[in-house]
Amino acid sequence: MKVDKTESVLLDIRQTKLTCDEAKAKVMKEIEEAFAKLIKKLKERKNSLQKQVEEHFNEQLDEIQQQEQKWLHLLQ
Repeated sequence: MKVDKTESVLLDIRQTKLTCDEAKAKVMKEIEEAFAKLIKKLKERKNSLQKQVEEHFNEQLDEIQQQEQKWLHLLQ
């Protein structure tokens, strides 16, 4: 009877370990997926900001170049 009880407890322990490992794997996968989404969003935002800055400075440089041409034309 004592052996049966011991085997039953061991089976419960092993099942609990298996359940724990499965839960851990699930949570680790969820973490990876969440961070992959966050990284994607951050990269998209970075690209958007870089494009906005590029466009802003290009507009400013175009305006400066127009002013320069205007003044150069007045010199001639």
